[in-house]
Amino acid sequence: MLTPRQAAQLAEDLLSPHPSHTQSEGDESKSVENAIPEQIAGCRIIRVIGTGGMGTVYEARQDHPRRTVAIKVLNRGLTSQSALRRFEFEADLLARLSHPGIAQVHDAGTFEDQGQQIPYFVMEYIPGAKTITEYADAHQLKLNQRLELFIRICDAVHHGHQKGIIHRDLKPANILIADPDEDRVHPSSTGGEDIHADTSPKIIDFGVACSTDSDIAVTTMHTAVGQLIGTLQYMSPEQCEGDPRKLDIRSDVYSLGVVLFELVTSRLPYDVSNMSLPSATRMIQEADPAPPQSFVRKLHRDIVTIILKALQKDVTQRYQSAAELSSDLRRHLNGEPIDASQPTLWQRSTRWMGRHPIVTTSTAWLTIVPLIIVGTWGALSYLNTRPDHFLLRDEGREACLVSVGGRIMHSWGTIVEEGIRATELVKFPTLGSGHGALIGYSSDQHNPRSGALCMFPCEGNLDIPIWCKTITQEYIPPSDPSNRNIEAHEFGVQHVSTTDIFKEYDGPEVIGIYYHHPYSRCCVRIYTLNGELLWQFWHDGHLDPPYWMPDVQQLVFKGFNSYKNWEHRDAENIRIKGSHPRILFSVKPQLGMINNTYLETPDLSGIPQPEWYQCILPMDKLHLFGRTVLSAPAQGADAGRAVRIRSLCDGILGAEVCWTIDEHGIEIPGTRVANDIYKSNMDALGIDEDTFHYGELPPIVNKTEIQPTNVESSDD
Repeated sequence: MLTPRQAAQLAEDLLSPHPSHTQSEGDESKSVENAIPEQIAGCRIIRVIGTGGMGTVYEARQDHPRRTVAIKVLNRGLTSQSALRRFEFEADLLARLSHPGIAQVHDAGTFEDQGQQIPYFVMEYIPGAKTITEYADAHQLKLNQRLELFIRICDAVHHGHQKGIIHRDLKPANILIADPDEDRVHPSSTGGEDIHADTSPKIIDFGVACSTDSDIAVTTMHTAVGQLIGTLQYMSPEQCEGDPRKLDIRSDVYSLGVVLFELVTSRLPYDVSNMSLPSATRMIQEADPAPPQSFVRKLHRDIVTIILKALQKDVTQRYQSAAELSSDLRRHLNGEPIDASQPTLWQRSTRWMGRHPIVTTSTAWLTIVPLIIVGTWGALSYLNTRPDHFLLRDEGREACLVSVGGRIMHSWGTIVEEGIRATELVKFPTLGSGHGALIGYSSDQHNPRSGALCMFPCEGNLDIPIWCKTITQEYIPPSDPSNRNIEAHEFGVQHVSTTDIFKEYDGPEVIGIYYHHPYSRCCVRIYTLNGELLWQFWHDGHLDPPYWMPDVQQLVFKGFNSYKNWEHRDAENIRIKGSHPRILFSVKPQLGMINNTYLETPDLSGIPQPEWYQCILPMDKLHLFGRTVLSAPAQGADAGRAVRIRSLCDGILGAEVCWTIDEHGIEIPGTRVANDIYKSNMDALGIDEDTFHYGELPPIVNKTEIQPTNVESSDD
């Protein structure tokens, strides 16, 4: 824990926009002259390169091997005891990073100073280092040159992510480019050695924040209202919450988006100057960023789209990796359509002409120009009236129907947070536009369409639904597992999807999952596109959207069994008390069966009977098993009678294991694949990579009636 004096000094150090810059000689002599050690980790200290909130960076001379290095000594009191305990493990990971865009960590460790263990890193020395923004401005780089530099940064960040390391403090001050001319101000004292500078960008401090908890410890400090540390402006909305468990590689993608914004516009997307810390974090979490084109005139729309996608507050709407971000930038530089938005017909045409100027020029007067003039009006009309996808925004308060051309055709709103829980665009041949909009509402007394699944036409009056379906009291099961009085108005729509299940009907059917709040009951229904109820069953436990195996006519569901928790199934050694089994089961829909009894397991008398019903095992290691995703199997398995299970392990970044099961719920031999991160971490824990599997749900052995634990979220 830092003392008040240390905290104030630390925050004051960080208030400069680039804390890693070299101090002036006068300041340096006053502040650190007496504090410069003679040696650290066997390296002779030459001078102070810079100081900041995290620590001090020295230039040093290493004799074995003979080279100039930079040593970063972290501030006393910055690291917690838990961080120090895992420091050696993290340091080993950092040393494995080997990429031309990442400053190499040669060595790492701790040394004792005044009775306290102080971490240090011995890193690659970058002569005359400038931040990427300073370098670009000093050399007057053009936009494409800046983008090419940034693509190298993305590649380096992606390399670190593949090694399971999140940077957590990406900003221009941690992205340096060697400029040997600048280094002549402080000539190296090694004597007689020529420095061959690499002008490619180098990312420093990769993983240092992760090793020391420094982004949480430092960035929450401020000295007074109106004074903020510069790092905050590059933090993602989820990082501002201060909970490291919510961070993943997409937090680094957001920070890259801020750096790209600044590199292109020389501005930051948010002006948090003269704000208190709570006000600044609220702006980052809630306000829209400034439009990049407001700072740079005639900025290409692709660049604007790429920047704003990287800055999405919803992590699921953001680029999912630094590689995706760099790929879109490469597509833009190559004149190809980017993935961040669906290119229109006009965009494809103009880009093709740009890549083939000779052919375009020779044929334009004869064919292309007249066709473009005649066809443009029709194309624009088609693109702006043809529905393409939904956009759910404002935390579920608004669902927007977006056309192929990117225009918002219509929006449906609600006054309550997360009032809209599910959307789906379906082909509906009987409607004039050929499309219908499915919108599922949560249960809320202030919502006029509380708990309803509604079908809207995509033309005409879009505010009047064709049909609305809710759970009514007549369909509520007469008996409840926990003897609670379940009311129909308490059910809301959790998921909606469309699948062609019954061949007796043309087109797909609508699968709606209604969930009871605050308890765990759910009802699964299948409707026709006209709203006719075809099939229904009930389950005690949250379920996610199913996977359809058409060859065997089975719906595969995953979720929780909430009837009894693990303690009632003789699982005293389970790590998470009160938790429920994560289950996977298959049912075969029968046309016209409207069931109102709870589905449980195949050996009980529930109707309809599941084909099979399993849970994830073993019980004592379930704390490591994370969210799962169902998808079509890889090559070698029949997609019509098999499903692929992909699991991301809890608490182990990037660790995942996949396997495929058949229509009987049996794992297909040879389909289990685990990545290197999963293998290495399981080996370290002494767990075989084949440990996790689905098996029979253990019977209930503790008959004591205890109210079931509320299950409000799935493992996804």
